[in-house]
Amino acid sequence: MSGSVDDNLIDAAAALLPQITVVKDTIPFHAAGGVTGMHDATEGDMLGEIPNQSKILEILDIYKKL
Repeated sequence: MSGSVDDNLIDAAAALLPQITVVKDTIPFHAAGGVTGMHDATEGDMLGEIPNQSKILEILDIYKKL
């Protein structure tokens, strides 16, 4: 990315990576039960995630029928 984005911006963004706590934040939901998938908050929009979650639910439904 060198040249297209300021190196200081890249360094500042890279310094924030340790603050991403996706796994830690999902543990209580998993422990509560019934959670089969979650939207990746780092990915952004929900419209892009709906097909992903739909596919997961379809796979789980097929698995339950086996």
